[in-house]
Amino acid sequence: MNEKTLLIGIDCATKANKVGIAVGSLAENGHIIVTDAQRGSAAPRGDWQAVVKEWVEEATDVLIALDAPLGWPEAMGRALASHTAGASIGPPADRMFQRETDRKVQECVGLKPLEVGANLIARTAHSALEFLARLGGIPLAWHPRQCSGRVAIEVYPAATLSAHGLPCTKYKKVDQKNREAIVKWVFSRVEVRADQPDNEVEKTIRSGDHELDAVICMLAAADFLAGEVITPTPAEPTLHKEGWIWVWNGGEAANGAGCS
Repeated sequence: MNEKTLLIGIDCATKANKVGIAVGSLAENGHIIVTDAQRGSAAPRGDWQAVVKEWVEEATDVLIALDAPLGWPEAMGRALASHTAGASIGPPADRMFQRETDRKVQECVGLKPLEVGANLIARTAHSALEFLARLGGIPLAWHPRQCSGRVAIEVYPAATLSAHGLPCTKYKKVDQKNREAIVKWVFSRVEVRADQPDNEVEKTIRSGDHELDAVICMLAAADFLAGEVITPTPAEPTLHKEGWIWVWNGGEAANGAGCS
């Protein structure tokens, strides 16, 4: 992708009032230029997907970073395909409900992502995949140096914060103790250049929980484009089945091995 790549961050949910969307691009200094950020329910008729679709259609190169699982555990798929009611299920629960990428994030960052095979997050995952289909079938990017055109990646804002040495809890509301440090870090890497008067976009990011997470998704996308992310090994057999969470690796060039 080139310097004109459009970056879109989406804090996914099944209801528009819990969705955050943000759009912008990378500057030469590595900062992100944010041109819009809003709550999904603020879109005309609450159709935030139409807003994002319009953003996508205006650019040739687009990287969409979604805070939602984009695949299910491979072991679950195999087990359920032949399972009948009342019969034992072979895989242990951790293999059944967790993906390899979930285990890698827990190992490297110390956070356990919600299990798409066992939690209500599955509905968010389903909604995110339907959204990608609505865009015309946006493919996933599997390596920072192998993406072009319009592609999408899975990210996890809490893991991005933790990987960068920031607290990743108690920041959703404006009065929570960790929010100030996180907002300060975000705006050390982000510049807002929007058409709205009185810095409304910046105010929205500073005060909104889902809007802030959408911008953190964009920061995760920037880490991905820089090649500074935890990557799967080339031989990872479940990658294209389960998906992969792209998380900062400490600034090292991605090798496809270990946590850096």
